[in-house]
Amino acid sequence: TFTVYYIPTGHPNGLPLLRTSPMPQERYGVMHTLSVRQFRLPDNFWKNTPASDGIGLQDHYSKTWQYVAKRYKGNNTVIGYDMMNEPFNGSEAQKFMPVLFGAFAKYLKKETGTDISPEEVAEMWSNQDSRYKALQMIGTKEGFARIMNAAYDLNAKFEKEKLQPFYQKVADAIRKEDKTKILFFNHGYFCNSGVRTALEPVKGANGKPDPLTAYAAHGYDLLVDTKNLANSSDDRLELIFERINESGKRMNVPVLIGEWGALGADVPGMTELACKNLHLIEKFLFSNTYWAYYQGFEKNSWFKPLVRPYPAFIAGNLLSYSYEVKTGNFYCKWEETANQTMPTEIFIPRMSKINIEKLSIIPQGNGVVLDPVNDGKGGYVIISPTGKNVTRKLYFNIETDEQETISLTSAK
Repeated sequence: TFTVYYIPTGHPNGLPLLRTSPMPQERYGVMHTLSVRQFRLPDNFWKNTPASDGIGLQDHYSKTWQYVAKRYKGNNTVIGYDMMNEPFNGSEAQKFMPVLFGAFAKYLKKETGTDISPEEVAEMWSNQDSRYKALQMIGTKEGFARIMNAAYDLNAKFEKEKLQPFYQKVADAIRKEDKTKILFFNHGYFCNSGVRTALEPVKGANGKPDPLTAYAAHGYDLLVDTKNLANSSDDRLELIFERINESGKRMNVPVLIGEWGALGADVPGMTELACKNLHLIEKFLFSNTYWAYYQGFEKNSWFKPLVRPYPAFIAGNLLSYSYEVKTGNFYCKWEETANQTMPTEIFIPRMSKINIEKLSIIPQGNGVVLDPVNDGKGGYVIISPTGKNVTRKLYFNIETDEQETISLTSAK
């Protein structure tokens, strides 16, 4: 929508055509990559086409980030810079869906004996109801993986030849001004739904991976932005997050799920879907930010699972943690080393709900302190280190109230 208001009509780089062309809701989602009218902007961008001043679009983009870094380098409320949101391939995206539709047809032929052409799969995909039925034909996580693997080479070509050098250019520009904040990088658009990324961390001036980088992956089931989202597949979600985890380990960088959810309407199944996503985020020890905020979204029933305790600081190595919405039970396990001097801190969204009598820490160590946040409902469970090499386990319970309403404003 930015281009609708800020780019003059008829701009030679085609910017207005990115968002001003009408598009039926039925074809929103992955199908929108087939609209030719959306290709001119990204194609010009990846070519670094000169703007009217003779400077390339990517060069303008990098200089903008350099300016932003200069502005915020001393601001402690800014943890880092997310270099680009969901990089889109441009006209090369036209190749992805035919490949995936072809892989889908081959899968059905091999697993069920059903003869169906890639064109027939494409037709099924163009409608929300038939897309849902098509996805139900993929019976296993392994089958879904085989289909998504078909697009790996196309995605790897885009990421290695265009996205990787672009990220390096932006990183170099930012590091001219700020060497202290995290550089977040997002994979190519098609990785959101299970294609593996081929990206590597950007490098510092010494030619080695910049130590302050994080993989800001997005993860969505293929039913996102459809009325059938609540029926998302556990197998598909697990594969998506598994591959993000594998890529983070391959690159040896921390992972932030920069987007997940898009839950929208408060319909049956959405709360369970929120919990499925959160359990995977906990399983792989990801940090995360939910998408998206809008006025009144906290009134949805699926919002309550998002308000949950989590380990904010760990004195050692976090091994596992989990929170069960229905029972209110929280578990956390970590390895503590003898040289740790700072405490472990677990954030609690509503301190009044924690059941003190059921709190357990093994081994006990030097005690536990409950520290409320000033002028707020939340606070922290603070656990002093033992001064030993030991595995510690924490359990507590938060009283649950299905009738409780949640406000995003602080209690004064």
